[in-house]
Amino acid sequence: MTNKLPRSKKSVADASSNKAKVDKLALEIGRRISDARNGLGFSQTAVHTRTKLIDPDGSGVSRAALSLYEIGTNKPGAREITLLCEVLHVSPNWLLYGSESPAKTLQPTSIFLAGDDLDIATRLAFAMLALTPTDRDSLANLVFSILSGKLGDMQLSSLMAMANMMRESILKEMIKSVGEGSQKLPLPELIDRFVKEMAGAMSTNYGNLRPSLTEEEMYEGTEYSPPRSLK
Repeated sequence: MTNKLPRSKKSVADASSNKAKVDKLALEIGRRISDARNGLGFSQTAVHTRTKLIDPDGSGVSRAALSLYEIGTNKPGAREITLLCEVLHVSPNWLLYGSESPAKTLQPTSIFLAGDDLDIATRLAFAMLALTPTDRDSLANLVFSILSGKLGDMQLSSLMAMANMMRESILKEMIKSVGEGSQKLPLPELIDRFVKEMAGAMSTNYGNLRPSLTEEEMYEGTEYSPPRSLK
């Protein structure tokens, strides 16, 4: 005998099954498309019109397809990504990965430890600035215990002397990066602001918070004219 779920329970089961099948990448791409479109003040219809203008086939990305992309039901293909990126003024890397550097997004650990010994040592030194004082002290004690047994007092003293010589140059660059008035900040606050300033500068999300563009600016340098406004 076949067991049948009541209609209400079946609906709940179907909803749970659909929820489990949600494509997270599609949702993220859809959110970025929506953010970029709204950042420019474009409706879905306006995006469709603009993609038609630059599509060699003249079909563009339909409003219905765009709507499905934005809610994460479907993902755009290579053709659609090309058209959307040009119209929305974002890069394919940002649209797909949320970053201008997909390798940085996908493999941060391997990149952090890539390069020669000086690259790695420099990154580690600056990474320590982002740690809390307690974590920094713990790591410093670990490093010191390893070095003291390996180098001995003379070589360790020389290493510290070299670091002291470089301190003022590093401090000067930190103050320069943070901006005017930062030389008066306590060192812990300066370090915190420096880390946040650099993190923001190096990981700018070009897809969000762009200033609004006029129609003339949007089409400047292209063979296309802005779509006619319908009244």
